[in-house]
Amino acid sequence: MIRFEGDSITEAHPMYRPLAGLSICSILGSVETELSGAGEIPSRRSISAQVLGLAWPVIVEQLLATAVGLTNTYIVSHLGAASLAAVGLSTQLSNLLIAMFSAVGV
Repeated sequence: MIRFEGDSITEAHPMYRPLAGLSICSILGSVETELSGAGEIPSRRSISAQVLGLAWPVIVEQLLATAVGLTNTYIVSHLGAASLAAVGLSTQLSNLLIAMFSAVGV
């Protein structure tokens, strides 16, 4: 267990020996510097813009896959119930496979 005396960490176990004598403020400051890279923390707006910039192709692809399924269903709906059921099942399987491959990043 780590013991705190004032603002510094004292040695309580050999595992914590590298931390002995360090202050909490210096540890947190170095963690913040490592996380922010050049010392500047990006704003929420810039992070959202970066995520949207990376995600828009995937969003468009998902919308197009849905549109293809709806179009297939509409075209086959005039052929009968069995044909419509087959297209509906194949559309569900296709969407499932697209979701699975998107999840693993293939």
